[in-house]
Amino acid sequence: MSTNETLEQKLLNGLENHGLFMEQAEEVLKRLKPKHKEMDGRWNDLASDYPAGMMTVLWVSAQNEAVAWIDEEKPQHWARAIFTQNDSSAKPDADSLA
Repeated sequence: MSTNETLEQKLLNGLENHGLFMEQAEEVLKRLKPKHKEMDGRWNDLASDYPAGMMTVLWVSAQNEAVAWIDEEKPQHWARAIFTQNDSSAKPDADSLA
């Protein structure tokens, strides 16, 4: 896990590591950003400057957005199962991004 990743890079890499191609991850993040107005101007901040809880919230939101994107754009995408495997169990933590 790189400590020099921005919030945006960390989420993009997490999405890619969970089965999306980078261009798909970028589409997901493009949809996600307007839903987090409080993060405007902060996406290029270092992720390591934020508490783990903040990354967990952003990661859960990114996962939910990835599922919505898959359902709308690529309903047969094999990565959907990766994003939904823990729907009824414990919440993921920020380390799952690595």
